[in-house]
Amino acid sequence: LGDQLPRLSQRISVNWQDWTYWARSKGGEFAALIAAALVLFGILHLATRTLIRRRRQRPGEEGPPTFFERGMSIAWVAPLRALPVVATVTLLYAGLETLDLMYAPWGKAFTGIFSAVLEFTIMTAIIGAVLSPSAPHWRIVPVDDASARSLTRILVAITTVYALDGAMAEFGRAFLAPLTLTVVQSFAASLLFAGLLLAAALTPFKAQVAR
Repeated sequence: LGDQLPRLSQRISVNWQDWTYWARSKGGEFAALIAAALVLFGILHLATRTLIRRRRQRPGEEGPPTFFERGMSIAWVAPLRALPVVATVTLLYAGLETLDLMYAPWGKAFTGIFSAVLEFTIMTAIIGAVLSPSAPHWRIVPVDDASARSLTRILVAITTVYALDGAMAEFGRAFLAPLTLTVVQSFAASLLFAGLLLAAALTPFKAQVAR
């Protein structure tokens, strides 16, 4: 791997210099795309957080939400949490395609990166909606706050490893990475998965106390 990495790094560097040259040649259009993506993310992030907070507010006399209400909340909370990133990634992908900046090998590389971001965002949104570590009365899994936080961290870490492994695999295929790198990457990902699953198995879970 040590012998082959310099050649791979040089190949990536040459292609990156070529891509940045064409990106700079687009000038204002490329800058406008980045600015539009940032503005879109900011607006949607603020709007979805506000909407979730307002819809989850309950007057004291209503009491805690029922199991059915908590289950139904996942159907709209998870998509709303994922919406800002999904919309931003979609805009970036379409914009880069329109600007002819998705040419090989960057088309496959960017597709892998965007796919990994979407996978991570959607899965963590579902995890957060189900476990609700900061909103225990909306939690559908009957564990206490400490257990919910621990399980959330472990599941997010597993999702991160999965997304990074997928992105690196696509990136490697785009730049014709040597088989040695693929083997090392798969081995490292497997070790991380095993360690995280072991951590989940050894994590003590306590039942949620009714409030």
